[in-house]
Amino acid sequence: MEFRGKWYISLKTNKHIVIEESNLTPSQLFDEFRKDKLDFGWIYGYKAMDKFKALENKVSYLEPAIQFVGQEKDDRVRSWGISVLEVIGGREAYDVLVQLLKAVKNKNEKRKYVYSRFFALKAIANIVNSQNEKDELLDILNIMWKDDDEDYLAQAGAATIITRQEKADDNLKEQATAKIKNMLSNNRIDEFWPAFRTLRALREFPVLDVVDNIISIVTSANYYHKRAAVHALGAYDNDLKVVRELGLIVRKDPDDSLRLEAVKSLARIRHPDS
Repeated sequence: MEFRGKWYISLKTNKHIVIEESNLTPSQLFDEFRKDKLDFGWIYGYKAMDKFKALENKVSYLEPAIQFVGQEKDDRVRSWGISVLEVIGGREAYDVLVQLLKAVKNKNEKRKYVYSRFFALKAIANIVNSQNEKDELLDILNIMWKDDDEDYLAQAGAATIITRQEKADDNLKEQATAKIKNMLSNNRIDEFWPAFRTLRALREFPVLDVVDNIISIVTSANYYHKRAAVHALGAYDNDLKVVRELGLIVRKDPDDSLRLEAVKSLARIRHPDS
């Protein structure tokens, strides 16, 4: 293909295809992330991330992203910067994220930065490369999944990632899975957060052994847990049982907003029946 300004000629079809050039600067990107403080501000974050991911040269954003993560105090806004580091990847991003997790020792700070810690853990798990890094990740997971000073989201995130680690032995994986199931069982209104946070973690790292537990929440829990469970099921690619459960919601649930979320989850599942 031959690029010419805002369009290119496909040498295969000889057609002119319009593309958008991006002049997105680091400061513009991070300004969009700061809009997360507004009502429905997360929409700006997702749009900005889509623009960033489409860029060919992302390395130039590394130092500004490191500075942004180090200076930003708002937890949700900061987590967008962490996601930028995940997309860039590499050893320097890895080291920054590991240090971010290890530097915090007290409960108040861990609970203050709930999303930052979860997304840092997610980023590390996705960019880890060498054997030494994999060993270090497992050490971090071993601490976080059973650390009651951590928010439920960090504990659940660590537990879900453990189940996917080749270096974790079967006993550890079974313990982590048992913890996930236990947290999902706490879905009564007076125990809201364990299940809610675990369902959020499962959207990023689905665990096959807990599909039935998620479906039981869809069919019996309060609205907020049902909605979170529907979102989580969208991460289970090629699972016919999940497709059928979401299909039942689309066809029969009286709540139109929940039906809409089920449609979105079906769209994310790569299965012919969806």
